Amino acid sequence: MALTNGRAAHINGSHPHISGRPVLAAVVRTPLVPLDYCSVHGVLPFCKAFPRLEMARGSRLLCNDCHSCGVSGDKEAAMTGLVPPLSIAPSPAERRTGRSLLATPSAKEIARAWDNFATGEDIETGVRPEILASWYRCRDRYEVDRRLDVAPGAPGDDNQRIDNDVVFTALGGIGALAGREVERDGAVVTVTDGDGRVLGAWGDPSAQRRAELHNLAPWSSWSEQCTGTNGMGTSLELSGPVTVTGPEHWCEAFHQWACAGISIRDVVTGAPVASVNISRWNAMLSELVPSWLTEAVSCVGQEIYRRAIYEADKVISQFNRKCAHSSAPFMAMDRGGNVIAANKAAVTLLRMGGETPILTGASEPTERWTPDITGFSDVVRWANECAQENPQWSGYAGLPVARRKRSPR
Repeated sequence: MALTNGRAAHINGSHPHISGRPVLAAVVRTPLVPLDYCSVHGVLPFCKAFPRLEMARGSRLLCNDCHSCGVSGDKEAAMTGLVPPLSIAPSPAERRTGRSLLATPSAKEIARAWDNFATGEDIETGVRPEILASWYRCRDRYEVDRRLDVAPGAPGDDNQRIDNDVVFTALGGIGALAGREVERDGAVVTVTDGDGRVLGAWGDPSAQRRAELHNLAPWSSWSEQCTGTNGMGTSLELSGPVTVTGPEHWCEAFHQWACAGISIRDVVTGAPVASVNISRWNAMLSELVPSWLTEAVSCVGQEIYRRAIYEADKVISQFNRKCAHSSAPFMAMDRGGNVIAANKAAVTLLRMGGETPILTGASEPTERWTPDITGFSDVVRWANECAQENPQWSGYAGLPVARRKRSPR
């Protein structure tokens, strides 16, 4: 079994991107950003991927073709925009009571559970399962100080893929547009990278100033490991939208915040790439916010998926050229250690069956095969790291492949 060119992630073609970390500012300072989504045409090929940020027409993103052909406001309004309508205004009941976020009966119950848990007790009830699991991580694994009141600064190392710049740019557009929507409701929208480092913040200026007291601002770190249970960090630990309200936060200084976040994940590795979060001080968030987050980031997830298919097709093409000159067992893997393609010799060696999709190449991530070979994932990780440092790298590793026992005749 041979492994060559382990950097499927680095076959980039002519993919436009904004290089460098402070990419989110570009979204609000220039009318043209390299997103490949249009409110009218949907996902665009890169040759048309220079939409224009149009604030006067319901905060839509329109490509150059839409502006040149004069898309009408009615037609545009009928289409699904990049950022759906968002409202997190207080409910009528909330306006009548005017109570603090910590004054509700449910918040008091959670606060009691938090106090018991933070002082060393183990609890099983009174807290949502995803929050309790986060508390356990914060207390027992990460050992986060519950008295922390200011998030630490973000580390300077940058291991993000260069393709993620496109994702960050798209999320910057979402954050800027959503910030305008939530400004009237005293909320803040933030975008982080996959490590929980805040890249941008938008929203109500007074809410932003309050958030900055806790260093909820660019260049701070809000991963669970650094800052405990919170909308950004906890969403990076889970799939789907996450809400963290009041005393559900691990650090007591954040108990007057209500947050909701969602992570965007790499479809190949499953690792988080970024997150979007909405935070509000001393007031509940609407129950519709999690579904809004899911819809708002769906176009970014589509781009990541499209990119994964593009990468796989490039790898399959190179794999076929390699196999044309070798009859030895040969496989091609993606960045997550999943087999994209294998020749018949490799399929026979690993006894995978005769009709597996990887014989012809599995562009779809769900059709790829994950080998049950001891040490295989470590080899793939090592190969990826070597290829990142040297694009011309090649290497080898010996792994035991257990043959399946033949059934007795």
